[in-house]
Amino acid sequence: MKEFTTLKRMQTFDFAVLGDTQSPSDLSHLNKILEELDKKESAFMIHVGDIIDESSKFNQWDQTLGVFNKYENIRSTDLVAALGNHEYMGDGDGSLAKAILNFPENGPEIDKGGTYSVDYNNMHISVLGYSTNANILDQQLQWLKEDMNHSDKLWKILVTHQPPYYTNPFGGNELMKEKIPPVADELGIDIVFSGHDHSYGRTKKLKNGQEDSNGTVYVVAGTTGNKHYDAVVDEKFDFVNTDNIAVSMSAHVDKNKITFVTTSSDGDFIDEFTVVNEDYED
Repeated sequence: MKEFTTLKRMQTFDFAVLGDTQSPSDLSHLNKILEELDKKESAFMIHVGDIIDESSKFNQWDQTLGVFNKYENIRSTDLVAALGNHEYMGDGDGSLAKAILNFPENGPEIDKGGTYSVDYNNMHISVLGYSTNANILDQQLQWLKEDMNHSDKLWKILVTHQPPYYTNPFGGNELMKEKIPPVADELGIDIVFSGHDHSYGRTKKLKNGQEDSNGTVYVVAGTTGNKHYDAVVDEKFDFVNTDNIAVSMSAHVDKNKITFVTTSSDGDFIDEFTVVNEDYED
């Protein structure tokens, strides 16, 4: 017999954020991270993409998702994930990843099943699928504007694979830096979670490219696998981890504030910060 709890609109809850895994030969870091998360009651988990290294190799899906399936709480917790560039490796249109992960198809025609949105409690989460094409990104962003403006949720969260503000200057993220921040400013997005750079970091609250108490925090979620890039720190970032380690983020939402604690796969403390929603009303 399986038991489940129906969703109530809560203002206090927990969730987790996972960085790129992309570790087909060694999933030990992911395993340790999920083992600890399984002890908690998370409303959902966010994964910023590159769950696997090559999408066309089914054994990678089988092995990686098998780690998620090992843990009773984890396998019954929703996974809100972005498609990364490795979800398109060997599968040009991402159809395999979209079929396996079975995301909502409420996004734009240009990226059904890759770009989508969901609501959890007092939070609206929009996800943009991976693209390096400016025309596709423009269509995704037009959908994002409509999607966010139709939501009455008080927290506005965006998930992308490539980070608009990045720790790896060689990651090919310039298009995201050009296109995403102006839309985040316009929509009043609170936090943008991204991956791709495999080094954890978070910016100050930014608006118009400058520190602003009403701005957006951009988070590069690091890695849950072995692959790591050297990080470059600039003045936009409040914190960057330069160690070659796997990390995960645990988040506690309490009405108008979210407290994040980032730890290594070995349980070592890395970072803690709080984001306050200045416009929040009960």
